[in-house]
Amino acid sequence: MTSFVALITPHQSVLKILGIVLLLSTGLISNSIAQESDPAVLFFKNGEGFRAQGEYESAITEYEKALAIDNTRPIIFYWKGISHYQLKEHEKGVESLEHAIDLNPNYNQAYNALLQGYTEVANMTKVVETLSRMAYVEEDVMKRIEYYKRIASLLVKQREYVKALPHIEDGLKADPNNLDLLYAKAQSLNGSAQYQSTINMGKPVLSKLSGNDRENITRFNYEVGFAYYKLTNYNEANNYFERAYFGPYRSLISKLQPNHFYNVAYGFSMIYEYETTEHMLETALEIDPGFAKAYDLLADIAIKQEHHHKGILYYEKAVMGLAEQDEYLEEIYNNKLIPTLINAQEYREAVRICDQALGKFPSSRNIRYLKAIALHHQDLNVDAISIMENIMIEQGIPALEKSLYSFALGIMYNANNQTEEAKASFKAARSGAFTNASLYAYELIIEEEILSRNSTGF
Repeated sequence: MTSFVALITPHQSVLKILGIVLLLSTGLISNSIAQESDPAVLFFKNGEGFRAQGEYESAITEYEKALAIDNTRPIIFYWKGISHYQLKEHEKGVESLEHAIDLNPNYNQAYNALLQGYTEVANMTKVVETLSRMAYVEEDVMKRIEYYKRIASLLVKQREYVKALPHIEDGLKADPNNLDLLYAKAQSLNGSAQYQSTINMGKPVLSKLSGNDRENITRFNYEVGFAYYKLTNYNEANNYFERAYFGPYRSLISKLQPNHFYNVAYGFSMIYEYETTEHMLETALEIDPGFAKAYDLLADIAIKQEHHHKGILYYEKAVMGLAEQDEYLEEIYNNKLIPTLINAQEYREAVRICDQALGKFPSSRNIRYLKAIALHHQDLNVDAISIMENIMIEQGIPALEKSLYSFALGIMYNANNQTEEAKASFKAARSGAFTNASLYAYELIIEEEILSRNSTGF
């Protein structure tokens, strides 16, 4: 077969080649001219110029002109979304980025920008949804697993354990032995009260761990131990806790021991919150029926709440028989009559006697404190808080006494729905006898805030 080149003479060859080159060049030039004359491209380039100079409103105007001509190009939607972000117009930015992803479901840059936008407006539901979409379209298995780990970490942190489990299972389909996902599963099963399931999946994991894998041995032993603890199998729980008593798990395990509940109870007993006191002591005794300190404090409370009417009568007679400035009179007010009235739940009478005592001993901090306690128990927290705030600005208050006042003030703030002030007071009270009680009260507020946030779509 004769080739095409063979049919061309040398003279013809030069002419033909020049013609071909000219033809190709003309085509390329025509294509270039077509792109340069494409109005959508021109408007997009104008937008890029404005964006580079930080003129985001002008950039958006140009991008919109481009999209009015051609709305099939994801890159234009992407940069329009980024420009909206720069102007703090997050909703418009998110809308543009979603359009970009609709046109290109694998547009990784747009997904990352979308995550940024949802994070900045604290829409964690959308953050999780976006990460899930990224995992779905990701072809790289290792990257996909990382997305699922991020979802699990976020949801566990927000106590959204039930929502976390399906995402964790999706991740485990890609890597059934991923220890981070398995741990998140153990946390989520415990968090959703599926304690036996935690034990069933946690024990086989522990049996496969290397003896020098301290981190995983510790955290899985804690979760299995916690599951046994919630099932009231305290002996078995302690067997696992012994192997988990390292690092951050030490404090978590300590908070599950009888002595912790006793310390919380003692703190609440000092501000006459006996319902919480008794609940904490009963919890301690459920864990250890022979825990002597709990019985001792229960006995003290029982004695304080018995035979108070006769005691009040005698104390009142003692007050009447003493001189106005007698030191023993102040002792009776401080440590006997007023506390007995509060223990008897005679709060209005306690306030009256406090006022009477303050007429004689106006500088007594303890009498003012007892008046605040009596007001608090009548739900008159604004007045109680006012008294306590005035006490707290005084100089020279001993550290333990100040911790007592801070703890009491935190309880009053919380009862008055001043949660930020309550948290600050509980932090200030974390010393001595009030360490456990203030931490317990602080964590209750945090749990309530998380639950409230979750109930509104977190």
